[in-house]
Amino acid sequence: MRTSVITMLIFSLVVMPTALTNVQAAGQDAQVRLLNIELSSAGTVAAQLLDEHGRPQSKRTIEFRTATAAVQLQTNDNGVFMIKGSTGGNAAVIIDDQAYAFRMWAHGTAPPGALTTFNIVHANDPVVRGQGYDDCGEGCGEGYGGRRGRVGGISGGQWLGLGLLAAAVVAIVLVANDDDDASN
Repeated sequence: MRTSVITMLIFSLVVMPTALTNVQAAGQDAQVRLLNIELSSAGTVAAQLLDEHGRPQSKRTIEFRTATAAVQLQTNDNGVFMIKGSTGGNAAVIIDDQAYAFRMWAHGTAPPGALTTFNIVHANDPVVRGQGYDDCGEGCGEGYGGRRGRVGGISGGQWLGLGLLAAAVVAIVLVANDDDDASN
C-alpha cells in the first residue's frame, strides 16, 4: 500500500505539473505568430504608421531590417511608408527601440490570407487594452486586485495547479503519519 501511495505522490508532483504546463486558456496562443506579408511583383509593400488613437504618424523616421540589411525610411504626411527591393524572409520595423516583426513573401509565394499592405499601431507609452470589466470594490487603489483581493488575477489553470499541489501536500502528510507498523 505504501509503495503505491508513494508512486502516486511522485507522479502527482513530477509528471502532472509538466503535463499541465501545456494547458491554455481558451483563445490564447502558446507562441507568437508572425504576420505574413506578400510583396508586389516589383518587390514592394506599402505600410502605414498609426498612433494609439488611429491617427497617422507623419514625418517619422523608422528603420526596416532584414537578415542582410537595415534601411532608414520616413513616413509621408499620411503616415505611409514604402518598403522597396525586398525578396522576402523575416523582417522587422524598428520605431523608438520597439520592434514589429513579420514574414515577407515574394509575389505569388505567400500562404493564403497573407496581407498585401499593413498598419503598425505605435505608441510611446504602453497601450493597455481591457475587457471593460469593473471588479474594483475595496482595495483597488492599493493594488490588491479588487473584491477578490490579491488572488483576483489567478487564472483557472493556476487554481488547478494550486489545488493539485495542496492535494499532494495532504497526501504526503497522511503517508508520513501512517503508524500502521506490523511490529505492534
